[in-house]
Order: sequence, then structure tokens, then C-alpha cells
Amino acid sequence: MKAISIILGLVIGISAVTIAQEADSIVVIYDSQHTIFPIPAFGRQTTVKMADSIQIIEFGVSRRKTNDSSWQQPYSSNIHNGEKSETKTKWFSQIEAGYTLDYVPDQYDYMYYYIIPLYSSMQININDINTDNISGYKLGLSINEREKYINSRFSFVSGFKLGFAQSIRLKKSEPIAQDTLDHVYIWYNAMTLSHIQILFPFGFSYHFSASTTRGQINLGANVGTSIEYQVDKYSYSRITTYVGSPLLFQPYLGIEFGKIGLQFLSGLTFYPNTLMTPDNTPLQEYVRAKVSLGLSLTYRFY
Repeated sequence: MKAISIILGLVIGISAVTIAQEADSIVVIYDSQHTIFPIPAFGRQTTVKMADSIQIIEFGVSRRKTNDSSWQQPYSSNIHNGEKSETKTKWFSQIEAGYTLDYVPDQYDYMYYYIIPLYSSMQININDINTDNISGYKLGLSINEREKYINSRFSFVSGFKLGFAQSIRLKKSEPIAQDTLDHVYIWYNAMTLSHIQILFPFGFSYHFSASTTRGQINLGANVGTSIEYQVDKYSYSRITTYVGSPLLFQPYLGIEFGKIGLQFLSGLTFYPNTLMTPDNTPLQEYVRAKVSLGLSLTYRFY
């Protein structure tokens, strides 16, 4: 008897839905929710959206004549929908933290070899230069991010962000000379180099879905300046040197799953400098460049 009651209930429910449905309409069942699409007029489309905290489901019904060869389908997965047609602006939406590695350019060897012998015209100097790479850390905060969707998969991203990085070199023991020549030891002292970065990112994002998680792949570059100050620590004193605002160029590649991501970037910093003699006489104008690599974890608030 109980089974018969259940069957009768199902029949009555299906009949009620059928009666409620108009003659010119379509019923779609998604997540136990019935949605009725009215059949639109020729050349028109009816669209219904269902949204939750992580996704948007969109259903569309269009109507056209069979002999209408000039018809262009009003909705396609390759055309951005109404919600994504405008630029999205976000404030303070993402932070990042990671590891950096600075490479010491070979041109420093040339510069030091070129300048130090001028200090003594008769004595031969041997310059021992510590060319070990310098590691450190970096932090970043996205102040403003503007995202313009090209279609449902690709978007163009620009904005403004602030960064802080610090490279730390520990003191290294000077090698023991096996001759009687005058050795000059360069960069064996402890040093801290701090970078205050003002960056303007430009790039593209590819959006995808993995199961129920939304993700994106980011490719672009940060362009800006890096105001730097260097603190050299000697046994007898500490010397602080300030550097102007050089040009900073950082190509980046990153991937995000949900709110967490991983970003790889390289950096090229240009410094317009003047080579000075020991008596502070300008000797040569040159551009100094520094190469660095970084790997960061990112977290997106929203």
C-alpha cells in the first residue's frame, strides 16, 4: 500500500509540472530546481542564470527559422556574457611572499679591475672579488587590479602594486694569499640590500575549471622602479648607500587554484651609473644591470 502511495504521488507531481508548463516552453532541471524557459520570438533569445558562491550556471534558448542562413548565434562559450563584458576593478585583493636570488654580474670584475690599479701606478694589485649569488625574500601587495574580459576564457589584467624585497649576504672569510702581492678583497663583508618596489603589472589570464575549483594561468610583466639602499657591515663601521629609482622589468608566470597560487618571475634592473676614480673624478658613464629570480606563493582574498 505504501508503494502504491509513492507511485501515485510521483504521477501527481509530474502531472502538476506538465500542467504548469506552458505549451511553448522548455523545462530544465538542475540541482533539483525546475526552470521553465518560454520559447522566444523568432530572432530572440531567453537566458536564465543560476549563481552560488563559486560559480554561475547559464541556460539559453534561442529561436530562428530553418532558412535563416545569416543568423549568428547570440550566445557562445567563446563570447563573454553580460556579466563579464565590463572591466572588474579590485582593491587590495592579493598578497604574495617568496624567495629571491640575485646574480652578481660579471661586469663588476671588469669595473673593479679597471679602477683599483689607478690607485697605485707602480704597485701591482690582485683583486679578489666575491661573486657568490645573493639570496633573500620578497613581499607584495596588489593595491589595484583591473581585469577586462576578452571572452569567457581570456582576460587582460593591469593595475598597481607595491613590493618589498631584501637580499642578505653573510660575511665570508677572505682567502689566504700564497704570495707577497697586495691583495684587495671585495664584497667579503656582510651586506643587506633592500628594495622598495613600485610596480605596474600588465598581462593576460586564462580561466579554467578543475572539478568544482576555478583556476587561472597568468602571464605578463611588472614594469616600474625600485628605490634601493644598501648597508655594508664592516668590523669597524656600517656604511649605507642609497640608489636612485632604476628601471625594473619583471616577466612573470603564475597559476592559481581557488585563492592560492604559485608565481615564478625573473627581474632585470637597470642602474645608470658613473665610474669614479679614488679621488672622486668621473671616469666613465655606464649602465649597470642586475638579474634576479623569484618564486612566490600568492593568496587572493576575493
